[in-house]
Amino acid sequence: DFFRAISIYNLNQTEELYLLKICNDDTEFKGAIVESGLVGKIANKAAKRKDYSLLDYLFDNYGKWLTGSDFKIEYIKFLERKGRNSEALVELEKLFKKNPADSVRFELARAYYLNGNYKEAIKVSSPLDTKEAKYLRAWSFYRSGDFNSIVKELSLKSISSHFSSNASFLLSPVN
Repeated sequence: DFFRAISIYNLNQTEELYLLKICNDDTEFKGAIVESGLVGKIANKAAKRKDYSLLDYLFDNYGKWLTGSDFKIEYIKFLERKGRNSEALVELEKLFKKNPADSVRFELARAYYLNGNYKEAIKVSSPLDTKEAKYLRAWSFYRSGDFNSIVKELSLKSISSHFSSNASFLLSPVN
């Protein structure tokens, strides 16, 4: 009842983390804070404000309770931040079978890229026409040694500094 009562208040980040850390050390408290819905509420707020340090703490310590579809992409990004790219790929393949949305398709293509499967990254992202998807394909062509396709993909006259300065975000995991 205590955590249900607290969950109606708008706690700040410091208060949220304090409660999570206290409860993490005691099994009864940990179960109670999860059952109250407070962990889910904190996770939703952290995801909206892109507080990756708090999300990482939540997945490290409360991950088995954050299994709903609301947290699936955030969990996959957590795996990528931890360098667990093969696990992220497996999770994305399962998610894409259930939810073939464009946003999931792009994340799946990124996971193939991060795992070194550039041909599959190109194939999976080919239906997407966003700037991010084009650069993902361009980097995949680059990693595959197919330089002519880079020029076509980005509608460039030649490979120039344009390519390296605008797409560097794809080289590292999502934060």
